[in-house]
Amino acid sequence: TIEVTCGSTVRLTHVESGYELHSHELAWGSGSRQQSVTGLDNDEDHGNLWLIKEGYGETPCKLSEPVPCDGVVRLEHLLTGKNLHSHTF
Repeated sequence: TIEVTCGSTVRLTHVESGYELHSHELAWGSGSRQQSVTGLDNDEDHGNLWLIKEGYGETPCKLSEPVPCDGVVRLEHLLTGKNLHSHTF
């Protein structure tokens, strides 16, 4: 079993397609103007790296502390320092 720990850098891969969650310093041209997030099939790209942090409003986690299976985390894009956001459309 591999433990995910606070401060870990991870790559998130979509099982069926093999694409990794990817982002870069490119904002949407309209609407929210938030950073663009896509799937990429290149596992060598540093834009696929995400930092594990405590969830919003949670007690700050300690570096290298294991994240419990039911733990709430926040993903920060390693290159841009921006948090991953999700929306219901």
